[in-house]
Amino acid sequence: MVDHDPLPVASPNDVMPVSLRGRVLTLLLAFVQTALTSGIIFGWPAFEHILLEFHLYENYCAPGEVLPCNDQLSRMNIIFNVGVIMNTFSPVVAGVFLDHFGPRLTNLVSGLIFLMGCLAFVIACFTGIDLYAVGYGLLGFSGPGVYVSLFHLSNMFPHHIGLVISCFSGIFTISSFIFRVFRIIFEQGVQLHIIFVGFAILLLPLLIAGAFIWPKKSYVKQEVSPSSVSSEKTPLLPADDTPSGAEVTTSVSRASSSVRSSEALLEAAGLSSLSLFAQMKSPLYWLCTIWIVVLAFPGLFLSAAADTLFTRADEEYLADVFNWIWSLGFVFVPVMGVVMDRLGLKFSIFLVTTMMLVYCTLAPLMLLHPVVAIVAFIFASLGNVSIWSILYTYMGKVFGFKNFGKLLGVTSFVIAGSSFLLTPLFVLTLGKFEGNFAKSNAIIFLASLLSIGLPLYYAFFLYRQRKRLMSIDINN
Repeated sequence: MVDHDPLPVASPNDVMPVSLRGRVLTLLLAFVQTALTSGIIFGWPAFEHILLEFHLYENYCAPGEVLPCNDQLSRMNIIFNVGVIMNTFSPVVAGVFLDHFGPRLTNLVSGLIFLMGCLAFVIACFTGIDLYAVGYGLLGFSGPGVYVSLFHLSNMFPHHIGLVISCFSGIFTISSFIFRVFRIIFEQGVQLHIIFVGFAILLLPLLIAGAFIWPKKSYVKQEVSPSSVSSEKTPLLPADDTPSGAEVTTSVSRASSSVRSSEALLEAAGLSSLSLFAQMKSPLYWLCTIWIVVLAFPGLFLSAAADTLFTRADEEYLADVFNWIWSLGFVFVPVMGVVMDRLGLKFSIFLVTTMMLVYCTLAPLMLLHPVVAIVAFIFASLGNVSIWSILYTYMGKVFGFKNFGKLLGVTSFVIAGSSFLLTPLFVLTLGKFEGNFAKSNAIIFLASLLSIGLPLYYAFFLYRQRKRLMSIDINN
């Protein structure tokens, strides 16, 4: 008989038994919070359409100039870039905050900042004060804090961690639907500030519920049998009770007896017990950072430029097609989660790298034929959802959760730095390239080739580790 315990109550030291029902309900609340906050800024095309109908920044256009004009679009693009930069920079702060204050407080503070973003838009609409970039920046900054504080919940399902983290990434994509819903409501005559007020009222009780449900300290994975995961109480430990690096020696013996297991090989390598600085010096870390930077940038640029690109090419319908395909990428999430759990992280990294390189190859050719553009959209959407699933799973499996927030924060800081290139590249495309996005995408393709380094080195690392352990096993 399955015990139906209440949802986990935060406790700094005690082991917390959680029933299957408790796990599922806790995870559902986490998914809803993530869907409403995490990736909302990436629904920019729909929100840009609202702002254009709101006649924002038309004063930047010369009298008689065709609307929207280049100066208006460039100025509006700054709003998006501020949101993206804050979104990618946020995990630096959220990660440190998470490591010091735990998931409950991180989630609550991030949610309150999100509500401040909604308030900034309400004030901007009412008063005419230009707080649009401020509001978008606050929405972008708060999103990562909400969902990064919830990743540890994947440890409630120790045999399906890859699937759960993939679901978080997919729901991040679903979040971009929010502004599409805003657009539908706005076109029915509802004023923008009323929409933001209603949205804040919807979100507030979810944040309050989380303040009572989320634990003070992150859950960590426990070694349990499959049957206990599905039907019995599984002890979940706060992060401070994680086994120390002294167990690396015993992990070597476990790995040598299960030499084909990538997780066992990583455990035997002892990377999770290293200091933060030692982990950051590892090629496994900085190659991963390069990988995510060069593969995230193509999707960011396409999101920012899609409407302008296809409108200027008299293929405006392709912008709508892209928006739908981009948002529907979450349907690939369960498949990616199963791939990671069944076929392993190494295969998943190779697969996702290939998908994004296919997109980067097709991107300069998108205007040749609509079919080429649609195929490129599909690869971009699937790849975008998957690279984040890979990043979070990779960081947890390779380096553990001791420094998870800090490592993810530093990586996000680098991503944020690369985001500063969005506006210059957009301006360069409209100016010197005379609206020729093929040239911009060709530059992005060349940069994306750097992503090959991670899958090759990761495969080599596992091969070398396997050989070392086999040698130890033979000598013993």
